Amino acid sequence: MIDHEKGKAEHIFCYIRELFEEEMIKKLRYENKTNKKSIYITVNTMIEGAKQRTAENFTGKVNKIWLDVDAKHIPGQVILAKMRKIFGEPTLVVRTSKNQTKKWMNYQVYFKLDREYDYKEVQDILMKINDLFNIDHTHDIARVFRIAGFKNQKKHVQQFASIVHIAQDNIYTLEHFQKILERLKEIDEARKERTTKQEIQQEIQELKKSIEQESLDLDKIKEFAKTEIEIKTKNNRNNKITKTIEVLYDTVPGRSRSEKDMFFTIYVITHLDKEKLNKDILQQFLILKRMDQKRDVYDYAVRTIRKAEKYIATKKAEAMAKQERKTEEEKDQIDKTIDAIFSKKKATTVLI
Repeated sequence: MIDHEKGKAEHIFCYIRELFEEEMIKKLRYENKTNKKSIYITVNTMIEGAKQRTAENFTGKVNKIWLDVDAKHIPGQVILAKMRKIFGEPTLVVRTSKNQTKKWMNYQVYFKLDREYDYKEVQDILMKINDLFNIDHTHDIARVFRIAGFKNQKKHVQQFASIVHIAQDNIYTLEHFQKILERLKEIDEARKERTTKQEIQQEIQELKKSIEQESLDLDKIKEFAKTEIEIKTKNNRNNKITKTIEVLYDTVPGRSRSEKDMFFTIYVITHLDKEKLNKDILQQFLILKRMDQKRDVYDYAVRTIRKAEKYIATKKAEAMAKQERKTEEEKDQIDKTIDAIFSKKKATTVLI
C-alpha cells in the first residue's frame, strides 16, 4: 500500500489465498477508501517467510509476461492494439487510469506462459518488448501492479482499476515471443539498409493506419453514422429535413476537406440531441474518414473538435452580448417614452 500524500509504502506479506479472505478484503477496502492508499500486488511469487520486497526475496521463477502500457506520447489504446496485432490476445488486461484531457487509457497487460521459466530468460524478453513500444520498464522481478477493484488514489487520477479483458485459455510459450522479436529485428535491420525515404514513410503510414484502425470501435462508429439529425433547408429556414450523420458528412459544403470537417463537426455538436452525442465516437468517425489523407489523423480529429467547440462558445458569447445590448436599448427607449409622456403632461398644465 502507498500513501501518496506522505510518500510512504506499507507492505503486507501473505499467501495469494489470504488475499481473498473476507478480513483481508475489508482491511484493504478500508485503507483504500478511508486512508486514501493505493493498493498494489507483486506480479511474481516471493520465497517463504520473506519480509522485504527485494529481488533476492523472490523465487527466481516466473510464469508470465507483464507489461505496463503507460506511454506519454501516444494513446494506450493504440499501443494495446499494436501489441495484440504483434503478439496475440493477452491473457488479462487491466485499465489502471484514463487521461481526462486526452482520453488516453493506461493498462497493465499480462501474457500467461505455459510453464515457469528462469527469470533471466524472461527478463531479456521484457526489456526488448518495453523498448519496442517505448513503455515503462517492467523487467524488475519485484515489480508491483495495481489490483482491479481498488481506486488509484493519486490526486490527478482518482479512478478505479478495472478488468477490461480476460481470457484464461490464452497461454503462450516463451519461444513465441523470442521468434517474433527476432523477426522484428530482422525487419528493422532490412529497413535501415533501404535508401528511399519514401518507401520507409509509406510503410510507417500503413503501420499507423492499421494500428489506428485496430483502436477504433467500428460497430459504434457505424451506429453513430446511422443516427438521424434535422437539417434546416437553405431556402426556407422554418422547413426541416432529416438526414443521417453519414449523408450529412458527404453533403456538407466547404471549400476544402478541412473546412467541410469543421462545418460538419459544428453542426453535429449544436444540432444532435445531447443523449445521442458521444464526442469520443465523433472523434473516431473523423479519424476513420480522414485516415488516408492526414499524417497524424488522431491529432487532426482532436484539433477539429476543439476548434469547433471554441467557435460555438464564441458565437454563444456574441449572441448573449447582442441580447444584452438589445435589452439596454429597449430600456432606454422605454425611459425616453416615459419622459416624453411626462413632458407633454407638464406642458398641458402650463397652457391651462
